[in-house]
Amino acid sequence: MNTKKNILFFISVFSLFLFQPVLAASNLSGQITTQINVAKDTAGFSDDAQDPRFTIVYIIQIALSAVAIVFMFLIFYGGYLYIAAHGDEEQIKKAGTIIRSAIIGIIIIFLSYSITIFVGTRSIGSVNLEYSEPATN
Repeated sequence: MNTKKNILFFISVFSLFLFQPVLAASNLSGQITTQINVAKDTAGFSDDAQDPRFTIVYIIQIALSAVAIVFMFLIFYGGYLYIAAHGDEEQIKKAGTIIRSAIIGIIIIFLSYSITIFVGTRSIGSVNLEYSEPATN
């Protein structure tokens, strides 16, 4: 049991160091956007360029939202099994296991979503990660 605690401790401490390069690169956001806009002007495109990190964060958020919807359906399915059990203990245990696992999954997804927003705002350097269409001139 003590070994599991040590492994969990080392993983949590190591994960803190994983975000350091992202936070260190956050001050490069303006330089990257400037370089993208210079390349856009050189190539002759008229729309403002969008930082690729914004697109990556947006795709991750969409994927996490889709997975959260799947877990919500699992909760509904577990509730249906619980109602349809009619007192069958085995069916009730199965429904409880499905509901419990789906709730744990949703909690993990919400934590992942919030970490994505945190890391995304730090790496992009903005507070608002909502999707917006590029400005047209």
